[in-house]
Amino acid sequence: MLSVSISVFLVASIRKDATLYLSDEQLAARYNVSRGTVWRWHRTDPTFPRPVKLSPGCTRWKLAEVEAWEAAQAEPGTQARVC
Repeated sequence: MLSVSISVFLVASIRKDATLYLSDEQLAARYNVSRGTVWRWHRTDPTFPRPVKLSPGCTRWKLAEVEAWEAAQAEPGTQARVC
């Protein structure tokens, strides 16, 4: 049996609250697009959340910022994204 699990990175801050991070692969799966599309959005859409470089070779997006961006996209009068 093949089990696929998408991990979410949990990092505790000094205030002991948790911040969840998503990889480009996880964002691509979330929106059913390619990883390249996620990076294109990063380059061309100023409203798309900025990634955080956690270490060399480890770039992630804050889940809270992604969810806020999604909510803004769903607001009336906001042009829907066409992939």
